[in-house]
Amino acid sequence: MVFDSSLVCLVLKEINSRLIDKVVKDIKEAEEGFSLEFGKGLFLNFSLEKRNFCSFMWDVPLFPLKGVDSPFTLLLKKHLIGKTFVGGYQLDFDRIIALDFEVVYPGKLVERKRLFVEFIPAKLNMILVGSGREIICSWRKLLHCNSNFYLPPYSNKVNPLLYNQFNPFLFENNLYQGLSKNLLSYVKSFSSIESGWNSWLNSLMREDIKPTLFISREGVPLDFWFLDYSFTDAYRKKYFNGVSDLMGYFLVEKKRIERDIEERIRRNKEIEDRRSYLLKKREKLRETISREGEIRRLELIGEMIFANLSSIPDKASRIKLSNPYTGELEDVELDPSLTPALNAQRYFKEAAKLRRGIEKAKYELNKVEEELAKLSAVNISPLPDREGMEKREEKSEKRDGKAFREFEYKGWVILVGKGASSNEELTFRISSDDDIWLHVKGSPGSHVVIRNPLKQEVPLDVLEFAASLAAYYSKAKMNTKVPVDYTLVKYVKRHPAGKRGAVLISNQRTIWVRPRSGEIF
Repeated sequence: MVFDSSLVCLVLKEINSRLIDKVVKDIKEAEEGFSLEFGKGLFLNFSLEKRNFCSFMWDVPLFPLKGVDSPFTLLLKKHLIGKTFVGGYQLDFDRIIALDFEVVYPGKLVERKRLFVEFIPAKLNMILVGSGREIICSWRKLLHCNSNFYLPPYSNKVNPLLYNQFNPFLFENNLYQGLSKNLLSYVKSFSSIESGWNSWLNSLMREDIKPTLFISREGVPLDFWFLDYSFTDAYRKKYFNGVSDLMGYFLVEKKRIERDIEERIRRNKEIEDRRSYLLKKREKLRETISREGEIRRLELIGEMIFANLSSIPDKASRIKLSNPYTGELEDVELDPSLTPALNAQRYFKEAAKLRRGIEKAKYELNKVEEELAKLSAVNISPLPDREGMEKREEKSEKRDGKAFREFEYKGWVILVGKGASSNEELTFRISSDDDIWLHVKGSPGSHVVIRNPLKQEVPLDVLEFAASLAAYYSKAKMNTKVPVDYTLVKYVKRHPAGKRGAVLISNQRTIWVRPRSGEIF
């Protein structure tokens, strides 16, 4: 999902229209998020989950947790409960909002607190700041409390809401703030980029919206936006009255499906574990039953001992006795601590014990076979999981038929992966130990490799070019500046517990770049 700048703008308008002059009644901690209660049936929800981050108004809190509140929640309650919401604003059409709360004490003394929320994948965060800019608490604990809070560096991108005139150069060079994949898809669905851009801008400014949920053939919510357009892989669509209703429904459905998948996976694992246990048990039972022929052999030895009691010396450990049926001499083991009669009884007891064990094994084997038949009849078909979604994305990325994207910059060849299997092949089969490996920091994205067959030092501008590609072909492509890790390929190892393409790296360095496609250099 993409909670882009357009959605942030619309949600903030709804927040300001419904919550100004409302008092915070309570704060509830949720699964990867928080809910601010302003009255019965009036909640401002914040989801800070990496895959599903957003904010919206709803009539119920967001998946509240039961138990002891975290220190961050306790500080939010201490500083915000009882305070009045006086307004919020969006920072330069970026995915950062600031919400102001205040309380007026006797003598017209005003105490104000400001809550910053950053909806940026690489650094999702919520920061409570005092009136003197001091940081009171930070959700991600990356900022030191009591230190001063400063806004992110000014972006060199242009706020599209400040200009009515469409500029093709700014659009083509990704210099407009707030360009998301949904916005690009919507704009490109028109006969001309300019007409699509103007349609988007007018709809956003006039709030002439059509909140749309895009749903797969299997009924899984794929994405949402405030306008309708032709969404790839969407089998059907569902429309809502407002963006908050849309996002609330999306998150609830996503969570329901994820829990259903987890439950199905858990049940499948239980069934597989039970089947594995039963198969092993069946083998042991069959092995026991296969000894049925030994019963008569043990009884025969007992009979042979009884028939020769007078000729067997005491304390003998082994003796040769004649088989009454074949007439051949057979070697028989004896327990020297027992008399010949007791040795005969010992063999009869072993035969009886084995017979009882085999009868019990046959009974249990029937039960095992019945249970295995029932387990084989169980057919749990899990809903499309994340791996399936990744495969679909990877398939759509490979429609051009090439295994990798290939770029050339100042004589250097740069390869960019196209999904998990492509990343795996690029990093561990195609590249060499002394090639440079790059990947966006803290966000999913393509593996990027600078080929270096001559083992030369890679120039800084080439490294920045490759890093900008790694940033562009990642989930962080809409951010102004993106951190990218780079190291030699020989320091990249497969993650022992990860999926395809998951790696562990060492000796890496980090470079900050602006995401740019290779076509615009």
